Amino acid sequence: MVSANVSDEITEKSLDQVQRENEAKLLERKVSDDTKAFSPGDDYSLDNNAVEMFDLPNNTPKINMEGIPKIKSKSKVRKENDEQRYNVLVLDTSASSSFLDSSGNIFYTADTAIDYVKASAKKFIEGVQKADGTNYVAIVEYKGSTANVVSEFSTDFVSLNAAIDGLYASQNTRNVAAGLQKADTLINEISNPKAIKNVVLFTTGMTNDGEYSYDGHYNEDTIGSEWRRSDTQVRLYAYSNAAYAMAETLKSKATVYSVGLFQMMENMPEEGLEIVQFQIVFFRISYIIRTFL
Repeated sequence: MVSANVSDEITEKSLDQVQRENEAKLLERKVSDDTKAFSPGDDYSLDNNAVEMFDLPNNTPKINMEGIPKIKSKSKVRKENDEQRYNVLVLDTSASSSFLDSSGNIFYTADTAIDYVKASAKKFIEGVQKADGTNYVAIVEYKGSTANVVSEFSTDFVSLNAAIDGLYASQNTRNVAAGLQKADTLINEISNPKAIKNVVLFTTGMTNDGEYSYDGHYNEDTIGSEWRRSDTQVRLYAYSNAAYAMAETLKSKATVYSVGLFQMMENMPEEGLEIVQFQIVFFRISYIIRTFL
């Protein structure tokens, strides 16, 4: 609102300028608020403005891929082109998952997310190639009870993409904690104390193999706590506690992000909605840079 005391000499153009300035201030405030949740520390800021859309081959759902965090140093001492950035991609390459009702009958089968995992990982690498400084990428896959290093840290993006192309889905369980442990080993091998270290977990929010603990971040009060793996009878939240603890260990050494791949659960019947909600809760163990739902 313009005050009644404002001079008649104020023109329509000047009022437009005031409006544009106000809109710019609101936009600046919005961007500032949005980036706070993703900040890895006081020395760095994340550029999350780019948004791209792409379709997976032979798959109709579209993926809204936020710009991969491009970390820019605010330090006046260190130049951007002197930065070393190490990124570990931790990829879920497990196969499908079946969900049983109280009678032991399968009421829903979630297909593998391998196509989404591979497409998202390659999109990440595409973004890394455009970033300033020297950027290394390592790849870890996890399936079943174990995880393994697919590629050590490398700047050979052609070879990294080829390694991703070679991934395939197998085994019907997955161990997020094992994947994060492999990432932790890779992070510990970095000798440059000033290097920027990132771990990016690509997950469906499901972990149901490997170590487990009933003591930890999740408990009987967590939504979906009644769900268990049928053969071991171990509650899913117990497996999740092991993964959460490993993520907390990593956070003391690197910035940990999550890329959520929930497309496989979008048709889950009502009787399984609690497990979907739990998967989303578990997904929030780190900074969220993508969600698919």
